[in-house]
Amino acid sequence: MCSNLEVPSSIGCEKAILTEEQHMKISEVRRLLGPLSGKSSIYCSDPSISRYLRARNWNVKKATKMLKASLKWRSEYKPEEIQWDEVAHEAETGKLYCANYNDRHGRTVIVMRPCRQVPFVLCNPNRDLLNIFFILKFVFLVVILERIREEKRCS
Repeated sequence: MCSNLEVPSSIGCEKAILTEEQHMKISEVRRLLGPLSGKSSIYCSDPSISRYLRARNWNVKKATKMLKASLKWRSEYKPEEIQWDEVAHEAETGKLYCANYNDRHGRTVIVMRPCRQVPFVLCNPNRDLLNIFFILKFVFLVVILERIREEKRCS
């Protein structure tokens, strides 16, 4: 089990030390979740569980409920399986793009311009839902890459 977590910081490499009580709450969430399939377990690392706990003010029942709902959503919609060609038309409109510069901390900048949204009446609602999932997937991948870059910079 991990004894500390990387915390996004604007001032550098900080570590948040978890208390013994917080470790116990993470274990309790794991117990309440029960056995997880391979895909679900990817989203249930100690840092992930602690984020759900922090989001619910370290309330185990509320965090477990929220995490279960997230896992259910992922299993139903499978955002990780969305392919670029399913949502490429969004980039063609210029609504979403990855900037050719980084922020002042070296992180990738994703620019979204909602004014470039094609009116909903012209769109297929299912396609719009796929677009949202792809955007979330894109942002998630950028966050992971940034964490890896930050870990390398801190070590």
